[in-house]
This record gives sequence, structure tokens and C-alpha cells, in this order.
Amino acid sequence: MPDKKRSIHLPRRQVRMTNLNFQPEKAGDALVERADLSFEVLLDETDIGQILLTRGNPLRVLWDKDGEPVLRELDKPIALDLKLEGTLTLQEIGGVSALVFPTAVLKKCALEPMIARKATLTCQVRVDPTGMLEELGQMRIREDCSLEFDGSGESEKDDSQGQMPV
Repeated sequence: MPDKKRSIHLPRRQVRMTNLNFQPEKAGDALVERADLSFEVLLDETDIGQILLTRGNPLRVLWDKDGEPVLRELDKPIALDLKLEGTLTLQEIGGVSALVFPTAVLKKCALEPMIARKATLTCQVRVDPTGMLEELGQMRIREDCSLEFDGSGESEKDDSQGQMPV
């Protein structure tokens, strides 16, 4: 079964940056700068469908008619096989200029349903921090910033959302 093409557009929103991991990595014979940024993002019901693929409406699969999570017995967030490349825009809250990363990779995503058909998305985004590492460090120290992501890509597995066959 061929991989399905995915795309996401998360409009600008306030997020919590929970980790910044800077580690040069090999690209051929040279080392290049790479940074993995970890975020917590609050999603509302209009965002859920583009993040979580199910055979039915994800709002009906994960929440009852009153907006309470159906899968309350889950002791950890739902792991998603989502890996997309796109443009990440970060900005300090109240800041003037934005940091734009045109080849960011969104990966290691997990979704935790909350009441009122909202969910917390935890994810990692890999970026090339060349010339922006100091600003990223300041955002990590403050923990909050605004994020916008627009990207597309292939699912990591051939059975698209294999962890949740609903």
C-alpha cells in the first residue's frame, strides 16, 4: 500500500517550547548544525482532523457527544506516525521579528485528548539553526513563543496511523 500524502497548516498560535537540543550531525564529510525543538501545542476541534487520521470523524471517535474524551483509560498520549517537512515560523510573544525555517521537519508527534474536544499535541521539529541559535535559546528559556507550521509529507508507515485502527 503506498504512503498517503499528508499536509498540515497550523495557523499562528502560542505554544510552550519544552526542549532545545543542539547537535551537529554529518552531512557527507562535513558536520552541519541541527537543532531539535520540542513543543506543546493546544489544538481545537478544527485542527484535529488534519493531525489525526481515522476511518471516521476523529471528533466522534475520540470524544462523546458532550465533548468528554472516550478513551479515558489511556495512560499516555496517542503516538502518531506523522513526519512532515515544511515551513516553521517562530516568534517571541510580543517580539518584533520572526524566525523562519523553510526546511523544518515535524516529527515524533503524540496527541492527548482533553475535555471540550481539545487536545494537546506534543511534537519535535528539526531545524537548521544557523545564525539563530541564540534567539532559539532565549525562546527556550522563556518557554513560550508563537508557532506557525505549514508542511506536507508522507506518513512514516505504510498503514497510516497504524497505532489507532478505528
